[in-house]
Amino acid sequence: GEAARLAFESAFANDPKLPEAQLARGLHAVYVSTNLDQALADLGAVVNSRPNSAEAHSVLGLALRRSGRMAEALGHLVAAWNLDPLNELYAEGPYVTLRGLRRIPEAIAQLELRLARFPGDPFGYFVRAQLEARQRNSSEPLHAFLRDRGHLLDADARTISKIVIARFERRYLDVIRLLEENANDDPFVGALRIGCFYHAAGDAARAEESFLRAEALALELKQRSPRRVPLLLFATLQSMMGKHDEALVTVEAARAQTPEARDALNGPHVSFVRSVILVRAGRTEEGYGEAERLLRVPFGSPLDFVGPVNPIALAVKDDPKFDELINHPPRL
Repeated sequence: GEAARLAFESAFANDPKLPEAQLARGLHAVYVSTNLDQALADLGAVVNSRPNSAEAHSVLGLALRRSGRMAEALGHLVAAWNLDPLNELYAEGPYVTLRGLRRIPEAIAQLELRLARFPGDPFGYFVRAQLEARQRNSSEPLHAFLRDRGHLLDADARTISKIVIARFERRYLDVIRLLEENANDDPFVGALRIGCFYHAAGDAARAEESFLRAEALALELKQRSPRRVPLLLFATLQSMMGKHDEALVTVEAARAQTPEARDALNGPHVSFVRSVILVRAGRTEEGYGEAERLLRVPFGSPLDFVGPVNPIALAVKDDPKFDELINHPPRL
């Protein structure tokens, strides 16, 4: 980060309007200093001067998305991929944004375009199957994917596919078996996740055993390297163990790190986890109010979140107050 900053500052000293230097400073502002105002100013200038730069469109789109300007972001992310259609780096931007906006048919259309450009890539087929399963409330598209495209996957990817299907079908003990047979998670994350699935399956004793193991692993890791224990997952663990006051303190620290006002991609997911923790802590009016608000927020549904779903969603899987947000969030 420091070397990059020195490089673009040196370039600016020679030419204050050099597009390459503005692009470098914009990248630094997005990924290092997280100064979105600086990023938007620099990257907007680069797009104006170099409208055919796929990289500039892409990073401007990411900055706009993080600042909550989703419609503008989508336009630039689509432009980036159209300018460089065979670059897989740009394939996820439009799809992820549309999924965060819960525009499922349009997200599927983007995946169809991905498959036209990369017909041998199993990831596109897998994600399309997930979206179609959600749209139809049926696991059949996922089973069809495994039947028709399973041969394209390595062993780990096949296992992930089976886990997704088992979770969709609420076969939580099968999920646990698959997780234990293929222990690719960080040990702390794996123990926490297994505990949440035991909780969902109604086995309180084994859930507690897993949570105690996760706590021991987390505390040991904290002693060696505190930053390696993700705050949001640690707050989840504390909540699942009934340590509600501690969980609320931890989740507030996570929210301070990733506030929605500064990160409209990841911040809403922190708010979702906080809403569950609030309800579990007995602050139901506040927690359910957050869940209601997140219905109107892009990336506010836990299934919109990019990456592994925080397992705390399992704690409210049968709560009617969370049902719409988790299972039927409205299109935005």
